[in-house]
Amino acid sequence: MPTTRTAEDAPADARPRVIWDAVRGTRDANTSKRWIAVGVPLGAAALAAGLLAGSTGDQQELAPVTAAAESGLAADAPPGAPAPDQPVTPGTQTPAATGLVVPAACPNPAGWSNEQLAQFLVVPGFDAGAGWPNWLGAGVGGVFLPDGSGGLNAGAFRPGSPAFPTNPQPFVAVDYEGGSVSDHAGLIGTMPSPREQAATMSPQQVRSLAADRAGAMQYYGINVDYAPMADLDLGSPIVGARSYGSDPATVVTYAGAFADGLRDNGVLPVLKHFPGHGSANGDSHIQLATTDPWNVLQARDVPVYTQLLAQPGPWMVMMGHLVVPGLSFDSETPTSVDPAAYAALREITGFQGPVITDDLSGMKAITDRLTVPQAVVSAISAGADMALVSGAAHYWGSVAAVTEWAGNDQGKRQQLIDSAVRSLTALPCGRP
Repeated sequence: MPTTRTAEDAPADARPRVIWDAVRGTRDANTSKRWIAVGVPLGAAALAAGLLAGSTGDQQELAPVTAAAESGLAADAPPGAPAPDQPVTPGTQTPAATGLVVPAACPNPAGWSNEQLAQFLVVPGFDAGAGWPNWLGAGVGGVFLPDGSGGLNAGAFRPGSPAFPTNPQPFVAVDYEGGSVSDHAGLIGTMPSPREQAATMSPQQVRSLAADRAGAMQYYGINVDYAPMADLDLGSPIVGARSYGSDPATVVTYAGAFADGLRDNGVLPVLKHFPGHGSANGDSHIQLATTDPWNVLQARDVPVYTQLLAQPGPWMVMMGHLVVPGLSFDSETPTSVDPAAYAALREITGFQGPVITDDLSGMKAITDRLTVPQAVVSAISAGADMALVSGAAHYWGSVAAVTEWAGNDQGKRQQLIDSAVRSLTALPCGRP
């Protein structure tokens, strides 16, 4: 049984970066409060999220998790939703303080409560077989539908279906790359793996087939695809045939063709997994993986994103759970909760659209270090616009944690508003 320690017990060269032995939330014998679990050391995430109470020296303490934030951790089914807020109606589309402009057909998130903003930015996954879940409510910005077809067959995710939100209409996402990652292929149709696409098809053929599959997605109400892969095939055990190849120019050509095909029938493409999973030494589903050094990725992997994001959009980008020596804060801070990774994406590629995390609830690179609400707060505070939580049981706990994190801090509230504005460009109301 690990010994519970406070930040004062950490070595002098680690304070206040290390929160000891709190990965699963141990209890302090003196206070019996459950401490925020920010992994070891996960310093960038902890400091960015404000998870360390206080601001100076050796006297920093760990912030306790409230009952509201903790409530989403243990349940096997989603907790009951709070009473619904008043409907949000489109308002005057005034620019945000940072210069972002609300799309004209979308509601203005500046008028939303912190809880409404949090509901909008946390993206839950759930079984589509039961249709649109009653517990979710109407304030969500996007949902993820893992493999399974019952609800899609029932038309539950089409605009106009009972309980489906309309103002704004959320995005409905699947994970469909072709090959081994082809969720809902029984409805959408099959497609060769990216490796096979690049080896046997022309870019125009890939675009045409992707457009056909996007047409099937739209029929069932799907309007976002967590694809294409922009990762190079450089030996990572989780990449392989999911990549268009090891040559950056080939990946740009074929990923761009796939993305164009999706857009041809109204489906938003999501480039993944920034800053590049191709050289990672493991699978982030089962462990924290380390890539080649940052200077190598800057010269080889990141230009793939820069070139693709320079093409006509719209786009969304997915941030991976990676450690990148020379970029990452330390060897235990995944890029998805590291401010340096989001800054690099914005500054190097110039991308100003929405960034979503890879799954924060079902991948051990994260869950071995953070509870789900803590991961969501850490990611959003680090720069993510939307936080993907495939485990539905964690949705309301994560919403509560983000709401509490923002509190009465106008800077944090503005960050949530800015993320909501960027995310609205991924929704039907925000697309050209």
